[in-house]
Amino acid sequence: MLATFLPPTARRGGRVSSLAGCRFAAPAAPPAVALTFDDGPSEETGRTLELLAELGLRATFFLVGREVARRPELVGAISAAGHEVACHGMEHRSHLLRPPGEVLEDLAAARATLAAAGAEARWFRPPFGHAALATFAAVRRQGLELVLWSRSGGDYRGHGGGEVARRVAAGLHPGAVVLLHDSDRFARPGTARSCHQSLPAIAEALGREGLASRTLGELVAGRT
Repeated sequence: MLATFLPPTARRGGRVSSLAGCRFAAPAAPPAVALTFDDGPSEETGRTLELLAELGLRATFFLVGREVARRPELVGAISAAGHEVACHGMEHRSHLLRPPGEVLEDLAAARATLAAAGAEARWFRPPFGHAALATFAAVRRQGLELVLWSRSGGDYRGHGGGEVARRVAAGLHPGAVVLLHDSDRFARPGTARSCHQSLPAIAEALGREGLASRTLGELVAGRT
């Protein structure tokens, strides 16, 4: 039996929204959102870090183990810049129709690869947001917490930076978990460019709403 959970729109007020142990949004206090970047690290991650520093934003990076093995130094760069490292699996493959043992092995390998690069992950986001029953079992076995998102910029769908920013801004509220991608590895060419182009406008929208950008861990802990 399979279960696919697509992220609902989180309620305004930022209350924690969850389904069977899967987190879509974070607590309302402090007034902040979690910007999250999937599919890295990539050759574009350095530019992502530069932009976040320029704009005064902090974020959580859901990293693919296979890509970490290719660029382990970027894991340290992400952490050193004040951002959070999270797990996006070893291979960027949907969990739907994968045997439970294979899913567990994937998460275990990803955790080991991150640890070898100097990072211990708390959060896990499944590739494509596809969560099967095997996902929940593996996450529990590995001591991780499952996270999806409440708002997507759609950068991976070929939207330009302006449209990505508009889509994000339309769903901003305290506790929102925003999905972006800073890699073209598993998405359309130009995905990372659209993501980068959207960030200044996203920062402006956050300012208008009186919202900060924090790591997912900081939001959940209620820290500023």
